[in-house]
Amino acid sequence: MDVDQTRIMTAADRAESAIDRALHSLELIDGLYLGRRYLVARAGATLGRSAPADIVLPESEVSRAHCRITVEGDELVVTDLGSTNGTFVDGARVAQPTILPVGSVLTVGRQSLRRLGGEDARAPVAAPDIFLSYNREDQATARRFAEAFTALGFDVWWDVTLRAGQAYDEVTEAALRTAKAVVVLWSKRSVASRWVRAEATLGDRNGTLLPAMIEACERPVMFELTQTANLSHWQGEPDDPAWLAFLEDVRRRLDASATESSR
Repeated sequence: MDVDQTRIMTAADRAESAIDRALHSLELIDGLYLGRRYLVARAGATLGRSAPADIVLPESEVSRAHCRITVEGDELVVTDLGSTNGTFVDGARVAQPTILPVGSVLTVGRQSLRRLGGEDARAPVAAPDIFLSYNREDQATARRFAEAFTALGFDVWWDVTLRAGQAYDEVTEAALRTAKAVVVLWSKRSVASRWVRAEATLGDRNGTLLPAMIEACERPVMFELTQTANLSHWQGEPDDPAWLAFLEDVRRRLDASATESSR
């Protein structure tokens, strides 16, 4: 991802996030992905069952756009978005904008998240399965990849995570270095981006790089010999042979990472 670009954030959003050191963090204490942390910066975050929600909780009792968290000074304020099953703070149903104090529990469907405070809010987030690297102008295509990976149960780090998160440089580097797979989307725009090149270089150095072509282009010379999936035709079809082959590569990479971690 370019530092001058983003998939859903504007450049102004990113700049604002970069100077926002008053971090807010939610930790999943009940439900899917137990222990996962979600970081909330000044831009706030929407929770829902699927993208374009900032924090995706893929469960049937969670509405597509379930609730919204806004930042007001040092406070997090929760607003229900007309969800079917309601939003709860410490067991009380949210009928109007409600403050979520540090230590309180936000319940959405069968998912419960506790607001952390102090140093806990700054603690590292769990390593993502996939770090998605791309250029701002390719954000629609990047979204397609992110949504497909998420639907399969993978934890994907991309700008939606940043929008609900910390300063760009801190979190991006941590996610990039700890990701089990770095998926780089090559296009005529991303090959010209020094940030995407840098992310690809680190992924290659760590043995986590999995590049894919999303349009015909000349890749950076140093990556010409790296096996690259051709997904320039892919429009999100789950049964596309090239996509399925790429998924197998991703799964092999994640399995290899799990094996290495268990040693």
